[in-house]
Amino acid sequence: MLTVLTLAPLLLWDATPRLFPAHAHGALAAIPLALIAAACLVHPVVARASVPELAKACMLAAAFLFWAANQFWPDDPAATCFNDVAVALFVLDVFLAIRGRASTGSSSLQGEAVGNENEGPDRRSSTFG
Repeated sequence: MLTVLTLAPLLLWDATPRLFPAHAHGALAAIPLALIAAACLVHPVVARASVPELAKACMLAAAFLFWAANQFWPDDPAATCFNDVAVALFVLDVFLAIRGRASTGSSSLQGEAVGNENEGPDRRSSTFG
């Protein structure tokens, strides 16, 4: 919930940037990204996720942290590298999620969201599950 609340100042900056110090946007954008990275790590630990799920959570958290670094230090010579690593990790995360769905027999995202005729509501897969 704290992470969601940090979105308010970021969006307020978009509406009225003159209310903030000159270089506030970088921190305002980096903070929610860093906090959601922490949430990505804490959630599977609390949920006692499997080792592969924990590894995927670590990869996603790293992607958010690299994105946060890019936001916080946009003028750093490494900023482009931070951004590229974040993009690569996000793409890999989605690739693994799609591949995981394919290996469980799901034919499409639409099929998962709607469910098959022969399945009851309790047997349908969630889009994110």
